[in-house]
Amino acid sequence: MNLVEFYRTHAAREEADFRFLALKELLKKNISGTSVLDIGCGTGAMLRALARDGYAVSGVEPDPELYALAQELKDREGLDFKLVNAGMQSVSSETMAGFSTFLLLDVLEHVEDEAALLRRIWDGMPPGSTLLCLLPALRALYGRRDASVGHFRRYDMADAKALFGAVPFSGAAFSYWNLLGVPAYWFFEKVARRPVPEGFRREGAGRLKTVLNSLLLRWFLAVENRVSPPAGLSILIKAVK
Repeated sequence: MNLVEFYRTHAAREEADFRFLALKELLKKNISGTSVLDIGCGTGAMLRALARDGYAVSGVEPDPELYALAQELKDREGLDFKLVNAGMQSVSSETMAGFSTFLLLDVLEHVEDEAALLRRIWDGMPPGSTLLCLLPALRALYGRRDASVGHFRRYDMADAKALFGAVPFSGAAFSYWNLLGVPAYWFFEKVARRPVPEGFRREGAGRLKTVLNSLLLRWFLAVENRVSPPAGLSILIKAVK
């Protein structure tokens, strides 16, 4: 399954996913101001969620199929924000002017020269603005799922700190996130050697799924979003220019 097929399959139910809902709240805790540009916005799910919550949002997506899907889903809801179909070379001080926060969610792992892209983003950021970056964590977990959706790598904390340390941000905070998912991901990827079952996060009704999703969301909001665990499936970086 390529990246477009993966997102098209899950886009309709993405916003019922406990992980997505918890991540939205985590981002809102760290967003500076109310104007947000999502770089590599994919299907625009996070943009739509933030727009509903009153943020002024825009997005850039290089893949024409993902961009078209993002436009379709935005228009279906009647939301009014700007989406641009452009490559990462379009990221500049001109396109980034007027925004207080920039999102880079699960993007750098898809880019061969991620250091060059991060430097380009820093160059374009207005002084005092914030970058919120999410990376897939733990090198040892890299496997077939990563390869199937175009990931070049996963990151240990030292990797993330070295990557951001090479760019002159005025400050950066790093934290693991989604500790709860590590054992299950490791089991399916490294022991069972079969796809991680994600359907329970997104698919349909059913009392058991509803209860499980509710409990997991409560865990993330009460624990994962309030502390920095010793490990996790993701690393969140908050960097200020």
